[in-house]
Amino acid sequence: MINGTYYFDRFYVDGIVTIGWNTFDSKRNIFYTIPGISGGTTTVNQTANGDTDGANYSLGIGGGYEFRSGGFTFLPYARLNYFKLNINEFGESIDNTSDGFGLTLEFRDQTVESLTSALGGQAINAISTQVAVVVPQLLFE
Repeated sequence: MINGTYYFDRFYVDGIVTIGWNTFDSKRNIFYTIPGISGGTTTVNQTANGDTDGANYSLGIGGGYEFRSGGFTFLPYARLNYFKLNINEFGESIDNTSDGFGLTLEFRDQTVESLTSALGGQAINAISTQVAVVVPQLLFE
């Protein structure tokens, strides 16, 4: 992760870049009972296992301006975030040949993308007392 903020007097710009690697393990229980062809029943009780990996990337940029008057500060801002997750293809496996062993699934590559934006502000009021400085804040988007 790389992040930073740059200030131009009361105006600021901040950004963040992240890269991550993920591992995914899955376990799917397969359990059912069906009537047999010549009477009786067949019960399937299997566990299909899978594992894969993937990567995620994100980029965010934002900026705002600080208005001050006495102990009151107002910070309007805007932000844009992009996120992408890739999960590699994988197939499940069952480690025996009991009934239901052929019910494994295969999964294609998966990609999730997200682009979000926000407009908001923060209002801060520093109130000085004899004991401490109280700083109530209001954040809205």
